[in-house]
Amino acid sequence: MRQKVRHFDALNDRGAVVRFIRMSIHSNFELSKCLRLALGVGFLLIAAQGCDDDDGKRGSAPATATPTATASPIPTEEPHPPHTITRVGSTQAGGGKLTIDENFTAFVVPEACLGGTGDDCEGGTIVYIGDSPGFNNLQTENPAQPIYKLPDGVTVNIEVTAIDAGASLGISGMSLDAAGEIGLVNTTPELHNHPEWTLVAPGGTHPEDKHITYRLLANGFAASDEITVTLSVFEGEGGDGHDDDD
Repeated sequence: MRQKVRHFDALNDRGAVVRFIRMSIHSNFELSKCLRLALGVGFLLIAAQGCDDDDGKRGSAPATATPTATASPIPTEEPHPPHTITRVGSTQAGGGKLTIDENFTAFVVPEACLGGTGDDCEGGTIVYIGDSPGFNNLQTENPAQPIYKLPDGVTVNIEVTAIDAGASLGISGMSLDAAGEIGLVNTTPELHNHPEWTLVAPGGTHPEDKHITYRLLANGFAASDEITVTLSVFEGEGGDGHDDDD
């Protein structure tokens, strides 16, 4: 299913557009959850209180006579990319080098059309953004990998070591789009952070996958091996797929 994109006529303030997208990408997900909750609460209130008559008097319709979800279905959400988490640890308990439990594809969706027209943004530029994979603390140690939990108070940073043109990584207020640039992930035990994986491509075309290679840094630990994330336009079935703390 094609994702709708916001259109912007001006091309001279891309920074403002991207900043707006970074704020809205998380709020859109929260808004959909609020709408579902509001609809559910509405059904419960009708069942408990009954309906008013035309003259303003409260009716006595029993709960069994209230509209059901079958009569008033909740709109189906558009498919969205899976919510994934890369968990950060170390190769030794309290030492060694930083490592991750699993690497994921960063699926992105069209969020804005700059200077183009139509659903395909003909003649313009499309900004694609995704907020997964995020980063978080390791939950389960695995000596066979090996990977161990980081102690509290460890500040983890991310350094870009290679990046394709048209790709960038937004994290903790920083936009990383060149090798050597460093951004903050977070400090344990509150390592949780969802960056904005961003791909910019001409409208009217299907963009090729992009790649960002990074390594993780922290005082007291050796740098992680280089990790390459593929940025790819999302076209399939999605889902949440995340834990409560993610």
